[in-house]
Amino acid sequence: MHFSHRLCCASSHVLVDVRRPVQFEICSLPGSVHIPVADLPSQLSRVVSLARRGGSKDAGDVPSAADHDAELPVYVICRRGVDSVKAALQPVSTATSPL
Repeated sequence: MHFSHRLCCASSHVLVDVRRPVQFEICSLPGSVHIPVADLPSQLSRVVSLARRGGSKDAGDVPSAADHDAELPVYVICRRGVDSVKAALQPVSTATSPL
């Protein structure tokens, strides 16, 4: 399902903005989580946790077994699409659904 459909229908999802901090400060989409593409490899567990916890921005806790039942889709955005493609190609061995 495309992101535009989820957005218009208010479907739950995780939106990761991988732009540089200065770009994110200028503008960002409501509800997006900022993780610069350079930081993504060390933050993949945070993304997985967000997807398993229902998109909560409090990703500090390790998800429980009950949280594994429903994973939200993760969408990755950037300014032109280049960094979001790089981010989506990151290996996510701990996630069951791709970025």
